[in-house]
Amino acid sequence: MKTVKAFALRHFETTLIILILFGVIAIAFLVHYKFAFLNFFFLPVILAGYYLGKRQAVLTASLCVLSVILYLIFAYVLPGGYQFCGEYYDVSTTATVVGPITICMTYEDEDVPGGNEEALCLLHYNEAIPGYEDITISRDPVNNIVCGQVDSLSVFGLASMPVFGGFRQPINADGSSVFKAGRTIPVKFALYDALGNPISNATCHLATWQVSSEIVGSVPETAEAAYADAGDTFRYDPEGEQYIYNLSTKGMDTGTWMLRVTADGWPGFEATVMIGLR
Repeated sequence: MKTVKAFALRHFETTLIILILFGVIAIAFLVHYKFAFLNFFFLPVILAGYYLGKRQAVLTASLCVLSVILYLIFAYVLPGGYQFCGEYYDVSTTATVVGPITICMTYEDEDVPGGNEEALCLLHYNEAIPGYEDITISRDPVNNIVCGQVDSLSVFGLASMPVFGGFRQPINADGSSVFKAGRTIPVKFALYDALGNPISNATCHLATWQVSSEIVGSVPETAEAAYADAGDTFRYDPEGEQYIYNLSTKGMDTGTWMLRVTADGWPGFEATVMIGLR
């Protein structure tokens, strides 16, 4: 027993630091009602003050504060391109809840970046991911209300998501473009934040599938890219302030195809357009 006590005293500082770090991790990922556990951080400070003196107690307290701040900064960061509108709330209840929960939040017009209410979404921090997810089910721009649906309670906040700037030529946004099968089609689009500034650091992907053997479009297109891109990830063109992916249509049947754009880390973001292959 004396040997264990002597070892603990010799390595007290290291043990204390490890205890704090593991405590922050455990509370962050395993405990829902985190505020009740803030008292946990008094224990290392008291122990340091008792065994090591005032100076070490102050250093330990500083480490506790720094650990919590770093967790709040990195754990609750919004996806790139999103921007909170107004305040956000940590919602909890002691009641037993069965089934999905509907959460609605109101906002003021002046809190909406760029005045674009259609870009508003309700974000919920899902501790199982961990990260924010888009739970929006309805928007009411007349009464300034956005609603969402969840199965658990945590942090909720209204945010403005990135704005899709539309597909660019040679693809018509109305799905009327028809290309010759076998050619390489340049798929282009733009992304903006809520204030209209171009977003250049998104990681966007393209998915395609055939929706009909009939050709819906009626506008023949002749534009063709010089080469096809591998994989499914768009690249950013700073000159045109747009994302580009050269889609090879070799092996794709004639008919109507759906193109879908998604982005990593952007919950709820999706853009689609149809093209015809003849």
